[in-house]
Amino acid sequence: MTAETTNAIRREMRQLQFRLAATRARLVLTQAGTGMAMAASLAIGGLVVEMTLDWLVHLPWLARACFSVPALGGAIWIFYREVILPLLRVPSDHAVACAIERAMPVFETRLIASIQLGRDAAGKKNALVGALIRETAALAAGQDFRKAVKNERLMRYARALACVLVAAAGLAGMARGNMTLLLERALLLTTRLPSRTRIEKIECATRIAAGEDLKIEVQAAGVIPQDGMIEAESGPRSAEYKLERDAGGGGGFHAMIRSVPESLRFRVVLNDATSDPVTVTVFSPPAVLGVECTEVFPAYTNLAPVPRPTGDLSLLAGSVLRLKVTASGPVKEGNVHLAGLETDSPLAVNAGDQREADGAIPIPRAGLTGFSIRLVDDNGIASRETAVYRIDIVPDHPPTIKITHPSEEEAATVAATELIAFRAEDDFGVAKVLLHYVVNNGQERVIDLDLAGARPRELERRFDWKLDALNLAPGGEVEYWMEAVDANDVTGPGRGVTGHAEIKIVTDEEKRAELAERMNDTLGSLDEMSQGEDEAAGRLGTLIFQSPDGGNP
Repeated sequence: MTAETTNAIRREMRQLQFRLAATRARLVLTQAGTGMAMAASLAIGGLVVEMTLDWLVHLPWLARACFSVPALGGAIWIFYREVILPLLRVPSDHAVACAIERAMPVFETRLIASIQLGRDAAGKKNALVGALIRETAALAAGQDFRKAVKNERLMRYARALACVLVAAAGLAGMARGNMTLLLERALLLTTRLPSRTRIEKIECATRIAAGEDLKIEVQAAGVIPQDGMIEAESGPRSAEYKLERDAGGGGGFHAMIRSVPESLRFRVVLNDATSDPVTVTVFSPPAVLGVECTEVFPAYTNLAPVPRPTGDLSLLAGSVLRLKVTASGPVKEGNVHLAGLETDSPLAVNAGDQREADGAIPIPRAGLTGFSIRLVDDNGIASRETAVYRIDIVPDHPPTIKITHPSEEEAATVAATELIAFRAEDDFGVAKVLLHYVVNNGQERVIDLDLAGARPRELERRFDWKLDALNLAPGGEVEYWMEAVDANDVTGPGRGVTGHAEIKIVTDEEKRAELAERMNDTLGSLDEMSQGEDEAAGRLGTLIFQSPDGGNP
Protein backbone atom coordinates (compact mmCIF):
# COMPACT_ATOMS: atom_id res chain seq x y z
CA MET A 1 0.00 0.00 0.00
CA THR A 2 1.39 3.33 -1.05
CA ALA A 3 2.09 6.19 1.33
CA GLU A 4 -0.64 8.27 -0.30
CA THR A 5 -3.19 5.56 0.37
CA THR A 6 -2.03 5.26 3.97
CA ASN A 7 -2.40 8.99 4.52
CA ALA A 8 -5.88 8.97 3.04
CA ILE A 9 -6.90 6.15 5.40
CA ARG A 10 -5.53 8.15 8.36
CA ARG A 11 -7.56 11.22 7.35
CA GLU A 12 -10.74 9.15 7.06
CA MET A 13 -10.02 7.59 10.46
CA ARG A 14 -9.57 11.02 12.08
CA GLN A 15 -12.86 12.14 10.51
CA LEU A 16 -14.64 9.14 12.01
CA GLN A 17 -13.11 9.85 15.46
CA PHE A 18 -14.11 13.52 15.23
CA ARG A 19 -17.72 12.58 14.52
CA LEU A 20 -17.63 10.07 17.35
CA ALA A 21 -16.40 12.81 19.74
CA ALA A 22 -19.23 15.11 18.68
CA THR A 23 -21.74 12.32 19.24
CA ARG A 24 -20.16 11.57 22.63
CA ALA A 25 -20.61 15.22 23.71
CA ARG A 26 -24.29 15.14 22.67
CA LEU A 27 -24.84 11.92 24.60
CA VAL A 28 -23.23 13.32 27.75
CA LEU A 29 -25.12 16.63 27.56
CA THR A 30 -28.41 14.90 26.92
CA GLN A 31 -27.82 12.61 29.88
CA ALA A 32 -26.84 15.52 32.14
CA GLY A 33 -29.80 17.63 31.01
CA THR A 34 -32.14 14.73 31.64
CA GLY A 35 -30.70 14.22 35.12
CA MET A 36 -31.01 17.93 36.01
CA ALA A 37 -34.59 18.03 34.76
CA MET A 38 -35.39 14.94 36.84
CA ALA A 39 -33.75 16.35 39.98
CA ALA A 40 -35.32 19.78 39.56
CA SER A 41 -38.74 18.31 38.90
CA LEU A 42 -38.56 16.17 42.01
CA ALA A 43 -37.19 18.94 44.28
CA ILE A 44 -39.40 21.76 43.04
CA GLY A 45 -42.43 19.52 42.68
CA GLY A 46 -42.11 18.19 46.21
CA LEU A 47 -41.63 21.68 47.65
CA VAL A 48 -44.56 23.09 45.64
CA VAL A 49 -46.86 20.37 46.94
CA GLU A 50 -45.65 20.92 50.50
CA MET A 51 -45.89 24.73 50.23
CA THR A 52 -49.38 24.56 48.72
CA LEU A 53 -50.64 22.36 51.55
CA ASP A 54 -48.84 24.55 54.08
CA TRP A 55 -50.53 27.66 52.64
CA LEU A 56 -53.93 26.00 52.87
CA VAL A 57 -53.76 24.14 56.20
CA HIS A 58 -50.52 25.29 57.94
CA LEU A 59 -48.64 21.98 58.16
CA PRO A 60 -46.76 21.16 61.38
CA TRP A 61 -42.99 20.80 61.37
CA LEU A 62 -43.01 16.98 61.08
CA ALA A 63 -45.40 17.00 58.13
CA ARG A 64 -43.29 19.58 56.34
CA ALA A 65 -40.18 17.51 57.00
CA CYS A 66 -41.89 14.42 55.50
CA PHE A 67 -42.28 16.34 52.24
CA SER A 68 -39.11 18.37 52.02
CA VAL A 69 -36.53 15.83 53.23
CA PRO A 70 -37.44 13.04 50.72
CA ALA A 71 -37.86 15.55 47.88
CA LEU A 72 -34.51 17.23 48.44
CA GLY A 73 -32.72 13.98 49.29
CA GLY A 74 -34.06 12.26 46.20
CA ALA A 75 -33.16 15.22 44.00
CA ILE A 76 -29.60 15.16 45.33
CA TRP A 77 -29.30 11.41 44.68
CA ILE A 78 -30.67 11.75 41.12
CA PHE A 79 -28.34 14.65 40.42
CA TYR A 80 -25.37 12.59 41.58
CA ARG A 81 -26.37 9.47 39.62
CA GLU A 82 -27.66 11.11 36.45
CA VAL A 83 -25.38 14.15 36.18
CA ILE A 84 -22.19 13.81 38.20
CA LEU A 85 -21.42 10.18 37.39
CA PRO A 86 -21.95 10.49 33.59
CA LEU A 87 -19.67 13.50 33.56
CA LEU A 88 -17.03 11.53 35.46
CA ARG A 89 -17.49 8.38 33.32
CA VAL A 90 -17.36 9.67 29.75
CA PRO A 91 -18.32 6.87 27.27
CA SER A 92 -15.50 5.41 25.19
CA ASP A 93 -15.32 5.35 21.38
CA HIS A 94 -16.47 1.73 21.45
CA ALA A 95 -19.55 2.60 23.53
CA VAL A 96 -20.40 5.54 21.27
CA ALA A 97 -19.97 3.32 18.15
CA CYS A 98 -22.29 0.72 19.69
CA ALA A 99 -24.90 3.37 20.30
CA ILE A 100 -24.62 4.59 16.72
CA GLU A 101 -24.92 1.06 15.27
CA ARG A 102 -27.96 0.37 17.47
CA ALA A 103 -29.59 3.46 16.05
CA MET A 104 -28.38 2.82 12.45
CA PRO A 105 -28.17 -0.94 11.62
CA VAL A 106 -26.86 -0.06 8.16
CA PHE A 107 -23.29 -0.23 9.47
CA GLU A 108 -23.62 -3.94 10.41
CA THR A 109 -20.70 -3.77 12.90
CA ARG A 110 -18.46 -1.99 10.35
CA LEU A 111 -18.17 1.12 12.57
CA ILE A 112 -17.16 -0.87 15.63
CA ALA A 113 -14.64 -2.94 13.66
CA SER A 114 -13.16 0.17 12.02
CA ILE A 115 -12.71 1.91 15.38
CA GLN A 116 -11.08 -1.10 16.99
CA LEU A 117 -8.80 -2.00 14.07
CA GLY A 118 -7.97 1.63 13.28
CA ARG A 119 -6.36 2.21 16.65
CA ASP A 120 -3.30 0.18 15.62
CA ALA A 121 -0.89 2.04 13.34
CA ALA A 122 0.16 -1.25 11.77
CA GLY A 123 -3.45 -2.15 11.09
CA LYS A 124 -3.93 1.01 9.05
CA LYS A 125 -1.22 -0.27 6.67
CA ASN A 126 -3.08 -3.53 6.16
CA ALA A 127 -4.93 -3.55 2.88
CA LEU A 128 -8.04 -5.24 4.28
CA VAL A 129 -8.24 -2.89 7.27
CA GLY A 130 -7.71 0.07 5.01
CA ALA A 131 -10.48 -1.10 2.72
CA LEU A 132 -12.81 -1.53 5.73
CA ILE A 133 -12.07 1.96 7.04
CA ARG A 134 -12.56 3.54 3.64
CA GLU A 135 -15.84 1.68 3.17
CA THR A 136 -17.04 2.71 6.66
CA ALA A 137 -16.06 6.34 6.09
CA ALA A 138 -17.90 6.38 2.76
CA LEU A 139 -20.98 4.89 4.41
CA ALA A 140 -20.80 7.30 7.42
CA ALA A 141 -20.60 10.30 5.12
CA GLY A 142 -24.23 9.87 4.24
CA GLN A 143 -25.46 9.15 7.80
CA ASP A 144 -26.60 11.53 10.59
CA PHE A 145 -24.99 10.41 13.84
CA ARG A 146 -27.41 12.61 15.83
CA LYS A 147 -29.95 9.80 15.46
CA ALA A 148 -27.90 7.89 18.01
CA VAL A 149 -28.73 10.52 20.66
CA LYS A 150 -32.20 9.76 22.03
CA ASN A 151 -33.79 12.83 23.66
CA GLU A 152 -37.30 11.47 24.29
CA ARG A 153 -36.46 10.98 27.97
CA LEU A 154 -35.05 14.50 28.20
CA MET A 155 -38.16 16.01 26.62
CA ARG A 156 -40.41 14.02 28.93
CA TYR A 157 -38.70 15.34 32.07
CA ALA A 158 -38.42 18.83 30.60
CA ARG A 159 -42.20 18.86 30.15
CA ALA A 160 -42.55 17.63 33.72
CA LEU A 161 -40.28 20.43 34.92
CA ALA A 162 -42.30 22.97 32.94
CA CYS A 163 -45.49 21.76 34.60
CA VAL A 164 -43.83 22.00 38.00
CA LEU A 165 -42.69 25.57 37.28
CA VAL A 166 -46.20 26.52 36.18
CA ALA A 167 -47.52 25.12 39.45
CA ALA A 168 -44.89 27.10 41.35
CA ALA A 169 -45.91 30.27 39.51
CA GLY A 170 -49.54 29.59 40.40
CA LEU A 171 -48.58 29.15 44.06
CA ALA A 172 -46.61 32.40 43.95
CA GLY A 173 -49.64 34.21 42.61
CA MET A 174 -51.87 32.66 45.24
CA ALA A 175 -49.50 33.26 48.16
CA ARG A 176 -48.35 36.67 46.87
CA GLY A 177 -45.73 38.08 49.26
CA ASN A 178 -45.62 34.92 51.40
CA MET A 179 -43.63 32.88 48.87
CA THR A 180 -40.34 33.50 50.65
CA LEU A 181 -41.86 32.60 54.01
CA LEU A 182 -43.41 29.40 52.58
CA LEU A 183 -40.03 28.42 51.15
CA GLU A 184 -38.34 29.05 54.51
CA ARG A 185 -40.95 26.86 56.19
CA ALA A 186 -40.50 24.16 53.55
CA LEU A 187 -36.75 24.20 54.21
CA LEU A 188 -37.49 24.04 57.96
CA LEU A 189 -35.77 27.40 58.55
CA THR A 190 -38.64 29.04 60.43
CA THR A 191 -41.90 28.22 62.14
CA ARG A 192 -43.56 31.57 61.39
CA LEU A 193 -46.91 31.09 59.64
CA PRO A 194 -47.83 32.69 56.31
CA SER A 195 -50.43 35.43 56.52
CA ARG A 196 -52.34 37.95 54.44
CA THR A 197 -50.59 40.75 56.30
CA ARG A 198 -46.81 40.70 56.05
CA ILE A 199 -44.52 42.30 58.61
CA GLU A 200 -41.56 43.32 56.46
CA LYS A 201 -39.45 45.38 58.87
CA ILE A 202 -39.23 46.22 62.57
CA GLU A 203 -36.98 49.06 63.64
CA CYS A 204 -36.11 49.87 67.25
CA ALA A 205 -33.09 50.23 69.50
CA THR A 206 -31.98 46.88 70.89
CA ARG A 207 -29.89 48.48 73.65
CA ILE A 208 -31.27 51.32 75.74
CA ALA A 209 -30.70 52.90 79.14
CA ALA A 210 -32.97 52.08 82.06
CA GLY A 211 -35.88 54.50 82.18
CA GLU A 212 -35.49 55.49 78.54
CA ASP A 213 -38.44 55.44 76.10
CA LEU A 214 -38.47 52.69 73.46
CA LYS A 215 -39.77 53.72 70.03
CA ILE A 216 -40.88 50.89 67.73
CA GLU A 217 -41.50 51.41 64.01
CA VAL A 218 -43.06 48.69 61.83
CA GLN A 219 -43.42 48.43 58.05
CA ALA A 220 -46.14 46.09 56.79
CA ALA A 221 -47.44 44.99 53.37
CA GLY A 222 -50.35 42.97 52.00
CA VAL A 223 -53.62 43.54 53.80
CA ILE A 224 -53.00 46.63 55.98
CA PRO A 225 -55.11 46.89 59.17
CA GLN A 226 -55.92 50.16 60.95
CA ASP A 227 -53.91 49.28 64.04
CA GLY A 228 -52.00 46.48 65.71
CA MET A 229 -50.57 45.33 69.00
CA ILE A 230 -47.21 44.99 70.73
CA GLU A 231 -47.08 41.99 73.08
CA ALA A 232 -44.20 42.55 75.50
CA GLU A 233 -42.75 40.28 78.19
CA SER A 234 -40.36 41.37 80.92
CA GLY A 235 -39.54 38.55 83.28
CA PRO A 236 -42.79 37.12 84.63
CA ARG A 237 -44.74 40.23 83.64
CA SER A 238 -46.42 40.83 80.30
CA ALA A 239 -48.11 43.86 78.81
CA GLU A 240 -49.74 44.99 75.59
CA TYR A 241 -49.27 48.28 73.78
CA LYS A 242 -51.27 49.68 70.91
CA LEU A 243 -49.52 49.91 67.54
CA GLU A 244 -50.88 52.94 65.70
CA ARG A 245 -50.84 53.49 61.96
CA ASP A 246 -48.76 56.39 60.64
CA ALA A 247 -50.66 59.53 59.72
CA GLY A 248 -49.34 59.43 56.15
CA GLY A 249 -51.06 56.10 55.49
CA GLY A 250 -49.22 53.31 53.72
CA GLY A 251 -47.95 50.35 55.72
CA GLY A 252 -46.15 52.24 58.48
CA PHE A 253 -46.98 51.77 62.18
CA HIS A 254 -45.43 53.09 65.38
CA ALA A 255 -45.62 52.56 69.13
CA MET A 256 -43.90 54.01 72.17
CA ILE A 257 -43.13 52.16 75.41
CA ARG A 258 -42.44 54.77 78.07
CA SER A 259 -39.70 54.51 80.70
CA VAL A 260 -38.56 50.92 80.13
CA PRO A 261 -37.19 49.72 83.50
CA GLU A 262 -35.64 46.38 82.48
CA SER A 263 -34.88 44.11 79.52
CA LEU A 264 -37.85 42.79 77.55
CA ARG A 265 -38.96 40.71 74.54
CA PHE A 266 -41.82 41.71 72.30
CA ARG A 267 -43.74 40.53 69.25
CA VAL A 268 -45.63 42.60 66.72
CA VAL A 269 -49.17 41.46 65.94
CA LEU A 270 -50.80 42.91 62.81
CA ASN A 271 -54.04 41.35 61.59
CA ASP A 272 -53.16 37.64 61.09
CA ALA A 273 -49.38 38.23 61.15
CA THR A 274 -47.14 37.76 64.18
CA SER A 275 -43.46 38.66 64.07
CA ASP A 276 -40.54 36.76 65.51
CA PRO A 277 -39.60 37.89 69.03
CA VAL A 278 -37.37 40.96 69.33
CA THR A 279 -35.12 41.31 72.40
CA VAL A 280 -34.33 44.72 73.88
CA THR A 281 -31.58 44.81 76.49
CA VAL A 282 -31.73 47.52 79.16
CA PHE A 283 -28.54 48.78 80.79
CA SER A 284 -27.99 51.12 83.71
CA PRO A 285 -26.58 54.35 82.25
CA PRO A 286 -23.23 55.58 83.54
CA ALA A 287 -23.43 58.27 86.22
CA VAL A 288 -21.04 60.96 87.38
CA LEU A 289 -19.97 60.20 90.96
CA GLY A 290 -17.65 63.17 91.39
CA VAL A 291 -15.90 66.05 89.66
CA GLU A 292 -12.62 67.52 90.86
CA CYS A 293 -11.90 71.02 89.51
CA THR A 294 -8.56 72.83 89.41
CA GLU A 295 -8.06 76.34 88.06
CA VAL A 296 -4.78 76.80 86.19
CA PHE A 297 -4.03 80.51 85.94
CA PRO A 298 -2.34 82.13 82.95
CA ALA A 299 1.42 82.29 83.20
CA TYR A 300 1.45 86.09 83.37
CA THR A 301 -0.32 86.01 86.75
CA ASN A 302 2.52 84.00 88.41
CA LEU A 303 -0.14 82.15 90.44
CA ALA A 304 -0.05 78.44 91.26
CA PRO A 305 -3.03 76.19 90.32
CA VAL A 306 -5.86 76.31 92.85
CA PRO A 307 -8.52 73.61 93.55
CA ARG A 308 -12.05 74.92 93.09
CA PRO A 309 -15.27 73.49 94.57
CA THR A 310 -17.97 72.85 91.97
CA GLY A 311 -20.31 75.13 93.89
CA ASP A 312 -18.03 78.18 93.56
CA LEU A 313 -16.49 78.42 90.11
CA SER A 314 -15.55 82.08 89.82
CA LEU A 315 -12.76 81.80 87.28
CA LEU A 316 -10.36 84.30 85.77
CA ALA A 317 -10.82 84.87 82.05
CA GLY A 318 -7.94 83.25 80.20
CA SER A 319 -7.38 80.52 82.76
CA VAL A 320 -8.01 76.78 82.21
CA LEU A 321 -10.34 74.69 84.36
CA ARG A 322 -9.00 71.13 84.57
CA LEU A 323 -11.53 68.39 85.39
CA LYS A 324 -11.13 64.92 86.83
CA VAL A 325 -14.38 62.99 86.45
CA THR A 326 -15.18 59.79 88.36
CA ALA A 327 -17.93 57.58 86.85
CA SER A 328 -20.06 54.83 88.35
CA GLY A 329 -18.60 52.26 85.93
CA PRO A 330 -16.22 51.85 82.98
CA VAL A 331 -16.84 54.33 80.17
CA LYS A 332 -15.74 54.31 76.54
CA GLU A 333 -15.90 58.04 75.85
CA GLY A 334 -17.33 61.28 77.15
CA ASN A 335 -17.49 65.01 76.60
CA VAL A 336 -18.09 68.25 78.45
CA HIS A 337 -20.92 70.40 77.13
CA LEU A 338 -20.14 74.11 77.50
CA ALA A 339 -23.35 75.97 78.31
CA GLY A 340 -23.60 79.39 76.74
CA LEU A 341 -21.10 78.53 74.03
CA GLU A 342 -23.13 75.41 73.06
CA THR A 343 -20.04 73.42 72.11
CA ASP A 344 -18.54 70.16 73.34
CA SER A 345 -15.06 69.42 74.62
CA PRO A 346 -13.89 65.76 74.68
CA LEU A 347 -12.87 63.89 77.79
CA ALA A 348 -9.82 61.61 77.80
CA VAL A 349 -10.66 58.26 79.42
CA ASN A 350 -7.95 56.87 81.69
CA ALA A 351 -6.62 53.69 80.04
CA GLY A 352 -5.65 52.21 83.42
CA ASP A 353 -9.01 52.88 85.05
CA GLN A 354 -11.92 53.47 82.69
CA ARG A 355 -13.98 54.90 85.52
CA GLU A 356 -11.89 58.06 85.39
CA ALA A 357 -11.65 60.71 82.68
CA ASP A 358 -9.85 64.02 82.38
CA GLY A 359 -10.81 67.20 80.57
CA ALA A 360 -9.93 70.86 80.26
CA ILE A 361 -12.10 73.93 79.71
CA PRO A 362 -10.42 77.14 78.45
CA ILE A 363 -12.17 80.09 80.08
CA PRO A 364 -12.97 82.76 77.48
CA ARG A 365 -13.62 86.44 78.05
CA ALA A 366 -17.39 85.95 78.07
CA GLY A 367 -20.19 83.66 76.94
CA LEU A 368 -19.46 80.58 79.05
CA THR A 369 -22.08 80.14 81.78
CA GLY A 370 -21.44 76.57 82.95
CA PHE A 371 -20.77 72.98 81.93
CA SER A 372 -22.32 69.53 82.11
CA ILE A 373 -20.77 66.09 81.62
CA ARG A 374 -21.96 63.33 79.26
CA LEU A 375 -20.55 59.78 79.47
CA VAL A 376 -20.97 56.77 77.15
CA ASP A 377 -20.22 53.22 78.30
CA ASP A 378 -18.99 50.21 76.29
CA ASN A 379 -22.58 49.28 75.35
CA GLY A 380 -23.16 52.66 73.73
CA ILE A 381 -25.45 53.79 76.56
CA ALA A 382 -25.17 57.50 77.32
CA SER A 383 -25.63 59.05 80.74
CA ARG A 384 -28.79 60.96 81.44
CA GLU A 385 -28.90 64.72 81.74
CA THR A 386 -26.56 65.66 84.57
CA ALA A 387 -26.29 68.79 86.66
CA VAL A 388 -25.03 71.98 85.08
CA TYR A 389 -22.13 73.42 87.06
CA ARG A 390 -22.29 77.20 86.98
CA ILE A 391 -19.25 79.25 85.96
CA ASP A 392 -18.82 82.95 86.74
CA ILE A 393 -16.13 84.56 84.61
CA VAL A 394 -14.03 87.12 86.46
CA PRO A 395 -12.45 89.52 83.96
CA ASP A 396 -8.89 90.76 84.30
CA HIS A 397 -9.58 94.46 84.85
CA PRO A 398 -7.39 96.89 82.94
CA PRO A 399 -4.83 98.87 84.92
CA THR A 400 -5.56 102.35 86.30
CA ILE A 401 -3.18 105.28 86.05
CA LYS A 402 -3.35 108.85 87.34
CA ILE A 403 -1.06 111.84 86.85
CA THR A 404 -0.38 113.25 90.33
CA HIS A 405 1.80 116.15 89.17
CA PRO A 406 1.48 118.68 87.57
CA SER A 407 -2.06 119.95 87.16
CA GLU A 408 -4.00 119.60 83.91
CA GLU A 409 -2.60 122.89 82.59
CA GLU A 410 0.94 124.08 83.19
CA ALA A 411 3.20 126.86 81.84
CA ALA A 412 6.88 126.21 81.22
CA THR A 413 9.80 127.80 79.48
CA VAL A 414 11.59 126.26 76.52
CA ALA A 415 14.53 125.10 78.65
CA ALA A 416 12.45 123.81 81.57
CA THR A 417 12.48 120.27 82.92
CA GLU A 418 8.91 119.26 83.67
CA LEU A 419 8.37 116.84 86.55
CA ILE A 420 5.71 114.22 85.65
CA ALA A 421 4.58 112.14 88.64
CA PHE A 422 2.05 109.30 88.26
CA ARG A 423 0.50 106.38 90.11
CA ALA A 424 -0.53 103.09 88.38
CA GLU A 425 -2.22 99.92 89.71
CA ASP A 426 -3.23 96.50 88.29
CA ASP A 427 -4.59 93.19 89.62
CA PHE A 428 -1.64 91.16 88.37
CA GLY A 429 1.04 93.72 87.56
CA VAL A 430 1.80 96.71 85.35
CA ALA A 431 4.02 95.69 82.45
CA LYS A 432 4.48 98.97 80.62
CA VAL A 433 3.90 102.73 81.06
CA LEU A 434 3.79 105.01 78.04
CA LEU A 435 3.85 108.80 77.78
CA HIS A 436 1.93 110.05 74.75
CA TYR A 437 2.33 113.65 73.60
CA VAL A 438 1.51 115.92 70.67
CA VAL A 439 3.52 119.07 69.91
CA ASN A 440 1.58 122.00 68.39
CA ASN A 441 -1.25 119.68 67.22
CA GLY A 442 1.24 117.65 65.19
CA GLN A 443 1.88 113.93 65.04
CA GLU A 444 1.48 111.82 68.18
CA ARG A 445 4.70 110.61 69.77
CA VAL A 446 5.33 108.03 72.50
CA ILE A 447 7.95 107.66 75.23
CA ASP A 448 8.24 104.18 76.78
CA LEU A 449 9.09 104.64 80.45
CA ASP A 450 11.51 101.86 81.36
CA LEU A 451 10.29 99.68 84.25
CA ALA A 452 13.45 97.53 84.20
CA GLY A 453 11.47 94.31 83.60
CA ALA A 454 9.48 94.68 86.82
CA ARG A 455 5.73 94.03 86.90
CA PRO A 456 4.57 95.65 90.16
CA ARG A 457 0.91 95.69 91.10
CA GLU A 458 1.30 99.24 92.48
CA LEU A 459 3.64 101.71 90.88
CA GLU A 460 4.54 105.32 91.80
CA ARG A 461 7.16 106.98 89.64
CA ARG A 462 8.46 110.40 88.56
CA PHE A 463 9.74 111.36 85.16
CA ASP A 464 11.84 114.44 84.44
CA TRP A 465 10.82 115.60 81.01
CA LYS A 466 13.42 117.86 79.40
CA LEU A 467 11.38 120.15 77.19
CA ASP A 468 14.39 121.67 75.42
CA ALA A 469 14.68 118.42 73.40
CA LEU A 470 11.36 119.29 71.77
CA ASN A 471 12.81 122.49 70.10
CA LEU A 472 9.81 124.60 71.11
CA ALA A 473 9.41 128.34 70.97
CA PRO A 474 7.37 130.57 73.26
CA GLY A 475 3.69 130.27 72.37
CA GLY A 476 3.95 126.55 71.57
CA GLU A 477 1.79 123.86 73.20
CA VAL A 478 2.40 120.28 74.29
CA GLU A 479 -0.61 118.03 74.88
CA TYR A 480 0.18 114.83 76.76
CA TRP A 481 -1.40 111.87 78.51
CA MET A 482 -0.19 108.58 80.01
CA GLU A 483 -1.10 104.94 79.37
CA ALA A 484 -0.54 101.86 81.56
CA VAL A 485 -0.49 98.35 79.97
CA ASP A 486 -0.82 95.12 81.97
CA ALA A 487 0.91 91.77 81.30
CA ASN A 488 -2.24 89.91 80.13
CA ASP A 489 -1.14 88.04 77.00
CA VAL A 490 -4.17 85.72 76.94
CA THR A 491 -7.32 87.86 76.86
CA GLY A 492 -5.58 91.24 76.86
CA PRO A 493 -3.57 93.26 77.15
CA GLY A 494 -5.61 95.64 79.28
CA ARG A 495 -4.92 99.35 78.95
CA GLY A 496 -5.62 102.29 81.25
CA VAL A 497 -5.34 105.94 80.07
CA THR A 498 -5.26 109.24 81.96
CA GLY A 499 -6.99 112.42 80.92
CA HIS A 500 -5.19 114.82 78.62
CA ALA A 501 -3.04 117.58 80.13
CA GLU A 502 -1.37 120.58 78.51
CA ILE A 503 1.92 122.45 78.80
CA LYS A 504 2.10 125.96 77.35
CA ILE A 505 5.54 127.28 76.42
CA VAL A 506 6.06 130.86 77.72
CA THR A 507 8.96 133.32 78.01
CA ASP A 508 11.03 133.67 81.13
CA GLU A 509 9.28 136.97 81.99
CA GLU A 510 5.81 135.35 81.64
CA LYS A 511 6.92 132.47 83.84
CA ARG A 512 8.22 134.90 86.52
CA ALA A 513 4.96 136.85 86.35
CA GLU A 514 3.00 133.59 86.74
CA LEU A 515 5.08 132.59 89.74
CA ALA A 516 4.67 136.06 91.30
CA GLU A 517 0.91 135.90 90.73
CA ARG A 518 0.79 132.48 92.34
CA MET A 519 2.74 133.84 95.34
CA ASN A 520 0.40 136.83 95.68
CA ASP A 521 -2.58 134.52 95.48
CA THR A 522 -1.03 132.36 98.14
CA LEU A 523 -0.29 135.36 100.44
CA GLY A 524 -3.81 136.73 99.89
CA SER A 525 -5.21 133.42 100.89
CA LEU A 526 -3.07 133.48 104.05
CA ASP A 527 -4.31 137.04 104.93
CA GLU A 528 -7.90 135.98 104.48
CA MET A 529 -7.30 132.97 106.67
CA SER A 530 -5.67 135.17 109.35
CA GLN A 531 -8.54 137.69 109.33
CA GLY A 532 -11.02 134.91 109.56
CA GLU A 533 -9.22 133.46 112.57
CA ASP A 534 -9.24 136.90 114.33
CA GLU A 535 -12.97 137.34 113.75
CA ALA A 536 -13.67 133.88 115.03
CA ALA A 537 -11.60 134.53 118.16
CA GLY A 538 -13.49 137.79 118.83
CA ARG A 539 -16.88 136.12 118.54
CA LEU A 540 -15.72 133.36 120.84
CA GLY A 541 -14.58 135.90 123.51
CA THR A 542 -17.90 137.74 123.35
CA LEU A 543 -19.77 134.52 123.90
CA ILE A 544 -17.59 133.59 126.87
CA PHE A 545 -17.95 136.91 128.75
CA GLN A 546 -21.64 137.49 128.03
CA SER A 547 -23.90 137.00 131.14
CA PRO A 548 -26.53 134.32 131.15
CA ASP A 549 -29.39 136.93 131.15
CA GLY A 550 -27.97 138.74 128.13
CA GLY A 551 -26.21 141.62 130.05
CA ASN A 552 -22.55 142.23 130.90
CA PRO A 553 -21.12 140.41 133.88
